[in-house]
Amino acid sequence: MVGTYQSFHGAKGSSNSFAKLEKLRFPNLVGKRFLDVGCNEGFFCAAAYAAGAAQVVGMDSNRHFYELARSRFPWLEFRHQSWDEPIEGRYDVILLASAIHYAKDQPALIYKLLDLLAPGGTLVLELGIASGSKTDMVTIKRPVGDTRDFFTRAGLHASLPDCSIRDCGPSVMQSGDETRRFVFHITRIQPTVLLLAGPSQAGKSTLARLLGANRYDFSNKSAVFFSLDAFLTNPLTLTPPAPDLDAAFAATLAARQAAIARVGAATDRISDALHAEGHFLKLIDYLARRLRRIAPLAVWDGFVRPSLVDEVAAVFQDNGYVVWSAERQLATITPIATITNAVLKTSSGPLFRSREDIALELKRAEAPGTDASLLTLTVTRGTVDFPAATQLFAPTGADGSLEPCAQQTITWQDDRNATISIVGDIPAGLTVVAFDNRGAVTTATLE
Repeated sequence: MVGTYQSFHGAKGSSNSFAKLEKLRFPNLVGKRFLDVGCNEGFFCAAAYAAGAAQVVGMDSNRHFYELARSRFPWLEFRHQSWDEPIEGRYDVILLASAIHYAKDQPALIYKLLDLLAPGGTLVLELGIASGSKTDMVTIKRPVGDTRDFFTRAGLHASLPDCSIRDCGPSVMQSGDETRRFVFHITRIQPTVLLLAGPSQAGKSTLARLLGANRYDFSNKSAVFFSLDAFLTNPLTLTPPAPDLDAAFAATLAARQAAIARVGAATDRISDALHAEGHFLKLIDYLARRLRRIAPLAVWDGFVRPSLVDEVAAVFQDNGYVVWSAERQLATITPIATITNAVLKTSSGPLFRSREDIALELKRAEAPGTDASLLTLTVTRGTVDFPAATQLFAPTGADGSLEPCAQQTITWQDDRNATISIVGDIPAGLTVVAFDNRGAVTTATLE
């Protein structure tokens, strides 16, 4: 009899297919490949096609249902086969509804279907869940007279330790159900990297520890904290490499050593030198491949030029990573003044000289809850050599002579960014004194 299980317009079955479709909460299917395992008469295949799926395949071991599906939806692809047979194709979304309790080995069937998913794909699983907190399967005698094994919620999670399981809530009950039905979206956990951005002392290492990632503790199989800066200083922190990566590791060491010989041991300059010769992204590729073999989550800290962040993220994505980025939210900064082609100057002479023409930008930042006033100084073009300390000047006395501001702290995070803290209000007439590469003095005064 047509429609004895699934329901269609004008043909009501024992399952409310329209209500179940809503409960399944399919991911976006536009342009995707969809497979329904145990498709019955093809209701959900037709729904996937209507939702924009580019390829729709239904399979069922029951020839009667297979023939009905073909006659209802002749423009779709249906296969008469069991899930125990090899299943061809790769899919973005696979549906297994109301059928897994018939499988001899239910976890094995789930993993078989997960292996058919394209990267980022989802298995939509609808099944009965037995009550209880134990992880063993629960055997239940059904009203139809047979006995079947059912997962508990804890058992489902325990059986799929390397999967992300999203509980989408209850499904639609139907007459004779011996357990409550639920819908789960299951995906394989992909290697993930969290890129931490921000200057030194911003709290990146603290955040990594709070996330449970330990620096160089490769016995932690859940998350590892990795410092690019430390690796550039001592690449042996990530040895021994996997044998198939030996050549890449050797190339990384050689390029790093050559860069140090040219520009010194400052990590930002090593990175710049590696990038200039086309080695930096190759280094990132090696690290991405190496880290994914250590833990599924890498919390990544290291100096990367803002212009390269997207390229670094793309390398991780090409290696199958899900990429997250985090940057500490600081106070809003308002521009004050800009000095071009300049270097800072102290009362005793030049503070630093540029290796090329540079541009400096001075900005104000709010510091709520403190007695300090904050400025930021940014090298917006070029690179500079700088010492450990810097001074700002404010006019004193009737003659307007400049003297260093009292109680000031200026911290350089790298050769482009400094944070300036002045206790109390910013003095009127605050001045940055600079001279360009020709020796001409330039000043920028905060009115």
